[in-house]
Amino acid sequence: MTTSPIDKIISDAEANLANKVKAEVSVPDGQIHQVFELGKNSFIRLLESEAGAGHFDEFLKVYNGTASSLSVAQITSLMEYYHAKKLRESLSFSDMNAEKASKIVSPFFIKQINSNKSNKATDIKTLCTQMGLEDCISNLEALKKRWDDLSPEEKKQLSR
Repeated sequence: MTTSPIDKIISDAEANLANKVKAEVSVPDGQIHQVFELGKNSFIRLLESEAGAGHFDEFLKVYNGTASSLSVAQITSLMEYYHAKKLRESLSFSDMNAEKASKIVSPFFIKQINSNKSNKATDIKTLCTQMGLEDCISNLEALKKRWDDLSPEEKKQLSR
């Protein structure tokens, strides 16, 4: 069975960080794998957020390893937010435990994708294909198109 790049990141994160997460947060052994699997859902939610808010080009720079450290920090913070939210919703983590776990796992995810690549992604389709997230392409392209179709005034109101 071939492992997609996003699944490899999940596997590497779990192999490297499971004990640290268990030490920081009391996670039952049966749930530890879900902590890392929810990272994938959080990553997809991050992509949706960036496509829908006009920041996908900046995310591509992070993915391609050409972004500023500030951009990487912002993307990492967003990933932490979405991961903590998923942990609270799906595993009923307390706010504090969700935040602790996401601050361990999310930076690892972003660090793994933030590398200078020989085949740079220039659009959503390429990025999703390279990450093994082909089933997200149409949704992300629709979100980006919706952003691109907004007037400058509407974009200004919705920008972070």
